[in-house]
Amino acid sequence: MTTDASKKVWENVGVKPVINGNGHVTVLGGARLSPRVWQAMEDANPYFVDMRDLLRSTGEIIAPMVGAEAAFVTSGGAAALNLATAACISGDDLEKIERLPHSEGMKNEVVILNRMKQMGYRYWRCFETAGGRLQWVGSEENGTVDDMERAITENTAALHYLGRGPQRGGVPPLEDVIALGKKHNIPVIVDAAGETWPVDGLSKFAKAGADLVAYAAKYFNAPHSTGILCGKKELIDIAFKHTFVGFQYGTMGIGRGYKIERHEIVAVVEGLKEWLSMNHEERLIAEDNMVATITAAVKDIKGVEVSPGTRSMVGTGDPLSKTGGPAGSMTITIDSQVVGKTAGEVAEELAGGNPSIVAGVRRAELAAGTESMGSMDALGLTMICMEEDQAPIVAERLRAALSK
Repeated sequence: MTTDASKKVWENVGVKPVINGNGHVTVLGGARLSPRVWQAMEDANPYFVDMRDLLRSTGEIIAPMVGAEAAFVTSGGAAALNLATAACISGDDLEKIERLPHSEGMKNEVVILNRMKQMGYRYWRCFETAGGRLQWVGSEENGTVDDMERAITENTAALHYLGRGPQRGGVPPLEDVIALGKKHNIPVIVDAAGETWPVDGLSKFAKAGADLVAYAAKYFNAPHSTGILCGKKELIDIAFKHTFVGFQYGTMGIGRGYKIERHEIVAVVEGLKEWLSMNHEERLIAEDNMVATITAAVKDIKGVEVSPGTRSMVGTGDPLSKTGGPAGSMTITIDSQVVGKTAGEVAEELAGGNPSIVAGVRRAELAAGTESMGSMDALGLTMICMEEDQAPIVAERLRAALSK
């Protein structure tokens, strides 16, 4: 629940509190932690632990929950990708582990589809910072297994796969990429950062045979600064040698900067348990109610059209007209010639208030395959990071901004 104290704590450090309508985005601070997760962190505070033991024991708890042979908590999804890449390049060779990111003379090439560029995917930097050399294949519209296979050489360390790639199209099925990896004995690294809903996304990649899978724990409402690396035990054990605890145990890998608090590691376990056991139907109904509250406030304004969408971790989901089911996000299309302002200008007004309200903004296409003629803009709101008592605030402020 939002309280005056919730606002004051941010104002005391000189920043404006934000009602987050844009989802689990890094620049807005990640996730909203549940009372259960907060309590676990508080309970963990009085005692210290051996961090190596903690990482290993919590990994043993997490691994079966995500369908993997082994796992450990990382300092975010990007760190998980970085450590995964390091493991594939160095192998279980102490000299190579300590030489990274200087990977000359090692198998250091990572095959990745050019299609990622068109999707706006930027996390290929995680492979480079571990010492990886990217081998881009295919076109920006489409990539195939054949494209990937032609790029394989004696220096190939890993094959990249984006977990949400099939939703965008132009990528081969995961099973085909895994088969290619097995054919050439090359590990497949899956970036599954946000694939936590539906919940089978937390296990389907490892179960399908991916060698290493990276998750960002904020997507199941664990701390923003945490993630999970899971997969085949042999590779997980090597990646573990690259973690921040390695410096105290004789393996000076690349991960010293990826420290995690003991409280955060406990929070990941509790957050994951809660996510996998909670009544998501109640969550979906609550989000649908928030969409309804905001819709009711603006639907009668001339030049404004509201379209409900499915729940979305970031931005807006698919239109309900395609999928059915409860709403978890919404698109507010604005005819600037009627309303007198663009979606961007409305978004600036919302962001300028206190609390600030952050919404996504995009150009709305008039029809499939055509470009916008410039009169239609859209705001996007997702309810995933909003409190129920914040929806009326958003509704009131949005109506005021659209009615001026």
